Amino acid sequence: MRYQHEARLWTAERVVLELRAWALELGRAPTATEAHREGAYVPLSVAQREFGTWSAALTAAGFDRAGDQLELCREIAARYQGGESSGALAAEYGCSSGTIANRVRSAGGRIRSPSEAQRARAVPATENRAAL
Repeated sequence: MRYQHEARLWTAERVVLELRAWALELGRAPTATEAHREGAYVPLSVAQREFGTWSAALTAAGFDRAGDQLELCREIAARYQGGESSGALAAEYGCSSGTIANRVRSAGGRIRSPSEAQRARAVPATENRAAL
């Protein structure tokens, strides 16, 4: 569906093409959080207007959202279990520490207790990884 106003050049087809190009650059499907940021390849509001939801836009572009999400959760969990802090991971992924904790749990990981987290910060990450 094309909108009447000339400034709106976004069509469903263009959203799909731009999502695929963006994913090639990222090496994975983009997230709704990334799409919400200024300067995104595909603004979140555009994808929602054209497809109803971000997930529907990703599906239209051919992404297996559940598979992509699980892979991301596993990557985050592995890094967290390797000693990286939830705060550092949250800063890198542009989300909250709570979101990182949810991703770790989704991948079957366990969240460190505050005392475990304090001990992990005291030991250099390379030593933590060697202990695994």
